[in-house]
Amino acid sequence: GYTYDPGNRRDPFRSLIAGTRRVPTGPRPEGVAGMLIDEVILSGIFQTSQGFVAQVQSSERGKSYLIRVGDQLLDGDVIAIVRGEVVFKQIVSDPTVIKPFREVVKKLNP
Repeated sequence: GYTYDPGNRRDPFRSLIAGTRRVPTGPRPEGVAGMLIDEVILSGIFQTSQGFVAQVQSSERGKSYLIRVGDQLLDGDVIAIVRGEVVFKQIVSDPTVIKPFREVVKKLNP
């Protein structure tokens, strides 16, 4: 059989019209689940007995929240918290890219 190697190109069989998962419109959920990754301001990282926890603020709402690895945001989730930074996996709604997500790193002291 033949295996298609995209070689860093988009999948030719994926529709350009139908997008990937999009950010829902309308009223947002409360708390971390209603925050966009681009709105997150990292204000602290703490080490606990269960691992690292990050304190974040919403640039839009001004509230503070604690997040852990695996927490869901409106357009992605938290995949890693290490000393000095938090790594998010953000859902991308661009059908021309191979991966429907990208990694976003927020540093504590940029």
